[in-house]
Order: sequence, then C-alpha cells, then structure tokens
Amino acid sequence: MPRIFQSALLTLALTTLLSTRSRRRSVINSLRWLAYFDFYDGASVMRTGLSASNVGILLAGTLLAFGVAAYLFQRRDVGL
Repeated sequence: MPRIFQSALLTLALTTLLSTRSRRRSVINSLRWLAYFDFYDGASVMRTGLSASNVGILLAGTLLAFGVAAYLFQRRDVGL
C-alpha cells in the first residue's frame, strides 16, 4: 500500500480517536480543535446549517495542505 494511503488512514484514525476521547476527558478536550470532526458535526448541520467559521477553517486547512503537497511535489528528487 502506498505511503499516502497509510498516512491518510492514520490521520483519519487519530482525529476520530481524538474527537471521541475528548468528549470524556478534560485533558484531551484542550486538543479537540485538532480533530477535523470538531468543525463538522453532521447532526448539528442538519439542525442549524453550516457554520461559516467552521467551513472557513476547513477550507483554509485544505488549501494549506494542498500548498504544502504542491511544494513538496515540486521539490521531489526523481533519480533514474
């Protein structure tokens, strides 16, 4: 399996774990903002609609990740 899939699965698993555990423990609750799922809660979106600030944070994170990926892609060393 390519590394990108392993990294994506690990990130998804850790943010899910962080989001789930932060509801129970106050120590981890301070790190809850690192979890993607803290900014998008399907149940509250159905009741109240999307929060503009949460969408902005997720969009900024996406653009930052895309920029870092593009930069690293350009700097890769392709040796033949």
